[in-house]
Amino acid sequence: MDKRKKMELDLDGPTGLVDKLVDRVCLFNQAHEIPNPANMANLLYLVTALNEEAGEVAGAVKKMLRDGVTEELKDNLREEIVDNFIYLAMIIEMIDMDFDQAFYDKEEKIAGKPFLRDGNISRDSVIEDNLKKRWE
Repeated sequence: MDKRKKMELDLDGPTGLVDKLVDRVCLFNQAHEIPNPANMANLLYLVTALNEEAGEVAGAVKKMLRDGVTEELKDNLREEIVDNFIYLAMIIEMIDMDFDQAFYDKEEKIAGKPFLRDGNISRDSVIEDNLKKRWE
């Protein structure tokens, strides 16, 4: 069977966008026999890989700052962002997380933060105030 066929998803189904992308990564892994066991050793591996990929995103941005923004560097940044998502998707799948629901829950939680609720307090002013505090 064509591997591309095996990876097709119903994008009109009831799940959210992130869930669909996680499913896509899982289908790819299954088609290519990439294991994702639910154990601490695998979680440690995935989190370590995610941190490495996050560093590669930072490195891609650093190259843009140093060398200027080119199509090649933008493509590299995009590729590194996708690598990050693949590892995140594997973690989401491994821990059986409903990411979309967790995201909506988090939105509700942060909606009450002062820098979002009060038009007079911005994140910048909160950070500026905290920068003036002494380490104790």
